[in-house]
Amino acid sequence: MSLYSGLYKSPRLQLGESLRTAMMNDQKSHMLSAGDYEGLVVPVCGDFTGSISTPWLNSTVISPSLCAAVRLHLELRAFLKYISASPVEAQARNDAFRRLASVLSIIRPQAILSLTGSTRLSLALPASDIDVVLTETSANLSSYQDATQFQQQSAISTIEYALNRLQSRPYTTTSILRASVPVLKIREARTGLELDLTYRTRVQPAASDPVAVAAEWQSKLDVRENSARMLSDLVMVVKHVLGMRRLGTTYTGGINSYVLFWMVVAWLELEFPALCAERGEELYLPRGVDGGRRPNLGIMLREFFRFYGEKFDYQNKMIKFVPNVQYVWKSMSTAASPFSGGSRLRLSATEQRYLLAIEDPASGTDPGRKVYGIKHVKETFKELGKALETAMTSRVARGAGSLLAGVLGGNYSLFQEKRRKMVH
Repeated sequence: MSLYSGLYKSPRLQLGESLRTAMMNDQKSHMLSAGDYEGLVVPVCGDFTGSISTPWLNSTVISPSLCAAVRLHLELRAFLKYISASPVEAQARNDAFRRLASVLSIIRPQAILSLTGSTRLSLALPASDIDVVLTETSANLSSYQDATQFQQQSAISTIEYALNRLQSRPYTTTSILRASVPVLKIREARTGLELDLTYRTRVQPAASDPVAVAAEWQSKLDVRENSARMLSDLVMVVKHVLGMRRLGTTYTGGINSYVLFWMVVAWLELEFPALCAERGEELYLPRGVDGGRRPNLGIMLREFFRFYGEKFDYQNKMIKFVPNVQYVWKSMSTAASPFSGGSRLRLSATEQRYLLAIEDPASGTDPGRKVYGIKHVKETFKELGKALETAMTSRVARGAGSLLAGVLGGNYSLFQEKRRKMVH
């Protein structure tokens, strides 16, 4: 054996490590084919690097005498309470939106600022960016065409210039003009909150409005199973898991909130019923725990990680929602090519280069094509599923320690500092 054989790294591993490093450093990169890099687990990084803590347990007492599955569910409930905005934080976010709307009403008198994205769906973390859209009004909206990319760039540049000329400099701005949808990132000095502004010149019909379509599914799935909020709760937990590892934005190849939302919808519609049929009462809490008979959120999270980490056939299958939720073979479906400007084409598995394929029910395009780091997400999900299984069968499961430390544990000091700044 060669002295240097242990140091050799395959090209696929080198590319995988390069992409992982870029994602952890919040840098854009590109991996051009499905087989060109090796998927790797991405650890906690960025703001959450450092000593491991579980602050959601500081004000919550969970009896160690309960079984591990029930304890896991109750700890997730405590975590969701911890990461949800308090009334004061929610008011601070609303006030930041209203202040910007007031300023923009002077800069663009015929435009209306509206909430969109996760904030509109109540799926935003307390200190996360606030997605807003500025819509230019017209006397005849029905015949008004949406803005071209050049018009969007021009409007955003004009708004940025005006904001930077305001006295006392209440905002700092960064424009991303070359994105497929130009964005103006506006950070408010008073709260530290960032508002991400896009620009339109027509009101979007509800049937083609991605957030409106998502809201319909949210209301449908969150009222099932004794009002268990299954969809919203899973999205919030997994969204935070991804954010802690800088896997939560398609800009760097990760999964953004919109893609994650539809992945959770597909799992709830297609996989959860099969699990219920297979395992029955094992998936549900005992009567009298957490307000009645409802699914165990901890087991659901573990099975979600297992499915997208080990079972889903990314290479050959895509997820469709119209006319109903289903998996279809990529070679038999229409999807948006990453190189076609969003046009709908028939693609074989080898042509769908980014592996994750999801047909957006609002537009018919494939937002999954932007997730070029999906192999790293897949391996991370796989590892997290194993971590939950290990926690539930370890000595911790029979004691008073956290069952979520291996999944959600991290340094929360910066997270808490951002929240404090919002309200002071």
